[in-house]
Amino acid sequence: MKHEDFVKKPESGGSLASRIDWRDYLARGTEMALMLARKVPTGAWVLFGAYVIYKVLVATAPTIEPVEVNERSWPITVITAEYGDAQPEIMLFGQIVAGREVEMRALVSGQLVDVGPNFHEGGLVVKGELLVQIDPFEYQAALDEAIARRREARARLKSEQDSLATEGLQLDLGQRDYERAIRLHEKGTVSRKFLDDSELALARAKQSATLLENRIEMESARLQQHDVAVRRARRDLEQASLRAPFDGFVGQISAELGKRVGVNDRIAMVSESKQFEARFNVTDAQYGRILDSGEDMVGRRVSVTWKVGGRPLEYTATIERVGAQIDAQSGGIDVYAILDDKPDDRAIRPGAFVEIRFPDRKYMNVVQVPEAALFGGKVVYAVVDERLVARPVKVVGYAGDSIFIDGETLEEGEPILTTRFAEIGEGVLVTIRN
Repeated sequence: MKHEDFVKKPESGGSLASRIDWRDYLARGTEMALMLARKVPTGAWVLFGAYVIYKVLVATAPTIEPVEVNERSWPITVITAEYGDAQPEIMLFGQIVAGREVEMRALVSGQLVDVGPNFHEGGLVVKGELLVQIDPFEYQAALDEAIARRREARARLKSEQDSLATEGLQLDLGQRDYERAIRLHEKGTVSRKFLDDSELALARAKQSATLLENRIEMESARLQQHDVAVRRARRDLEQASLRAPFDGFVGQISAELGKRVGVNDRIAMVSESKQFEARFNVTDAQYGRILDSGEDMVGRRVSVTWKVGGRPLEYTATIERVGAQIDAQSGGIDVYAILDDKPDDRAIRPGAFVEIRFPDRKYMNVVQVPEAALFGGKVVYAVVDERLVARPVKVVGYAGDSIFIDGETLEEGEPILTTRFAEIGEGVLVTIRN
């Protein structure tokens, strides 16, 4: 395209400005630019546009001034490391149980015709006091009959013994007659038949005596049987009166006056009142600690607290025995402590829920710190020049929310961190607030 195509030839007689059409010039120029743009690749235009935008952003970006950051100091609380001997106290919960508890059941059958004056719920009975009386008529009659039969057997035995005594005299006479017949026969005074008759009479006397001795043995055996029958009848009569086996409280009554009971029917429960025990369960860890220390669980003094009506009642007790087997549910073992005798104190009862305290094993040369001071189960942080320093320790015991540690790296009087925060670690700047 030539330049002449863009410039319109001027008309004759006019000025140069009037002879040029600028609008037509611009239109033709735009058309020419579009034709050139079509010849340049699209990617080049995209790169060119990105470059222009980048230069604009760089030129207009704000200037960032560096800011100095101050190190934060964390406020903490500490405890002073102090070595010493410690014996913590184990606190558990338990229950009061009677030293002895018996379920009273009917030993004979019959109708209840009388009850004791203290046979009611919570009644205090003494040993041998009547609880219930079963109708004794049949048992008294059976005893009388047994006594009568025994008396008859005794009379028969005496009769046989008297007969044997008489027969013994006859046997002695027969023996002497036989010996006399022998001497006479040797002298020729009596015949052989007389001697034989004397010998036969002696044999009959011996046989009679033997039979009497056998009958006496039989009568003696029968008499013994009657003795047993009398004792059994007397026992049944005595068992018709159900009595308290020891001093205690009556509870769980299931019989009343006029009711007919059978053998082994439940009557009531009697709990001993003179000796109460505190039963509690210690874990295998607690039990093992005490055994490892070389001490025995039995014989330890125990503090027992019963909170009733907002008022704590304090008792003392002594561990008397340890359970025979491990409790499958708790994994521990039951321990029984006998409460000291308090004859005037009748407030406490079996079933009371109590608090138990007794001394744990003794730890030598340890540091006691809150459990919150231990990190990862084996590290505490000491504060040195206002910065945290990790100290490896060994936990040897527990006492509530506190632990006993054996840390050779801890120095006496060194402050130990007891506060937990997110940025805790070696070298962190801290400020002690307590």
